[in-house]
Amino acid sequence: MLTWSEIESTMQIEFELRLEAQEEAVLRELLEQPALLRRMAPGHLTDDEVRAIAEKALADVVARNAAAAAAAALLEPAQSQPAAALWHWPTLFSWFRPPRR
Repeated sequence: MLTWSEIESTMQIEFELRLEAQEEAVLRELLEQPALLRRMAPGHLTDDEVRAIAEKALADVVARNAAAAAAAALLEPAQSQPAAALWHWPTLFSWFRPPRR
């Protein structure tokens, strides 16, 4: 059987995961409206703890978005280059054609 502290810990982890799954705009809105954020949070957490968890989630989402944008910027020049020819299929198939007369 789970202890009360294990249940609280599980509820807090589930709350953190729900926040991390949100988009940046939603997290900013939740931080602007503490009543909505409090409604999502488990009851055993204080308002300060809830706000700290939400701010950490927002920082993680912003960092993740920045990393994705940087990765996309690195890949973009490679995508603008023309693609290499797909092997030498015409040459290979020409070997199997009957000779021309």
